[in-house]
Amino acid sequence: MRFNSLDKTIISNTDVNKDRDLRYNVNMAKANNQSDKNLVKRSAFEVADAIASNIVGVNIAWALVKALSGNALELRQQRALEFIEAIQSDQSTFNKAVVSSEEFQDGFVVALTEYIKIRNSLKRRIALKMFNDFANSDDKVEFPLERFYDTLNKLSTSGIKTLAFIKSEILPLREQGVKDDLDGKNLGTEKPYEWWYEQNLKSEPVSTYFSKWISDRYSPNSQLLKDRHNNGENIDDKELLGRLFDTERDIREKMNAPLGELEYLGLISWGSDPKNTGWDSSGGNTAWRLTGFAYEFMEFIENSPEYTSKS
Repeated sequence: MRFNSLDKTIISNTDVNKDRDLRYNVNMAKANNQSDKNLVKRSAFEVADAIASNIVGVNIAWALVKALSGNALELRQQRALEFIEAIQSDQSTFNKAVVSSEEFQDGFVVALTEYIKIRNSLKRRIALKMFNDFANSDDKVEFPLERFYDTLNKLSTSGIKTLAFIKSEILPLREQGVKDDLDGKNLGTEKPYEWWYEQNLKSEPVSTYFSKWISDRYSPNSQLLKDRHNNGENIDDKELLGRLFDTERDIREKMNAPLGELEYLGLISWGSDPKNTGWDSSGGNTAWRLTGFAYEFMEFIENSPEYTSKS
């Protein structure tokens, strides 16, 4: 079949039209997809705005945040919606008497402004617990909300997991160790057992049991590894001993790594070791303990696998 020049021109124009239509459809699909995304974004903000604006007391604080944060709420509106829905779903805590107070509204501004900055979902769960505790507080002015949020923002995920690990594994081990130690002593009758327990618990370093937990599981001298590798007897295979000591050192370094940031953030403090079980680089005995603020902070951390996993 032969084509004349007019036929060729028509076919050529048809191909151009098809190509132009294809590009148009692709661009429209992209535009519609972006429009859908924008609609979802606008909807999230509109839902949050509608909820917050219709809760007496919260509406005032919400207006303050909108005025102070500018476009930040719209840019991170899904997080803002999470925060507002948490308030809406807990009317027993966020009742009218609470949310109508100026102290609560000031705390709301602090909390929401910080909340929308938090990238990590686990941290946002902790942040909501902190705000819930603030709302339940009888003294909201003195409640350390700003310090809690500042510490949370600066603390790494490894730091959070270390605190969760200490809370779930090390503190119970320490409590049992103090009880076992007291059971072997003559305490007399001047003070009750509970008094002795509390006094000894205050002075007993957390680091002692942190180190013990590692040694019991990874030291070649531990009974666990003796049972595993040499039927309960001392391990005498030098090559195996070398590998096991290397593993223990690596595990200890990994687990000790977050301690520097915990100290910097005021969550642990270093001091004397009454049992001389610790050793620092300067050649002196040392130990670390949790600060009072750390115990308050850890109340917001869950004992869940998401937090306590050391992998």
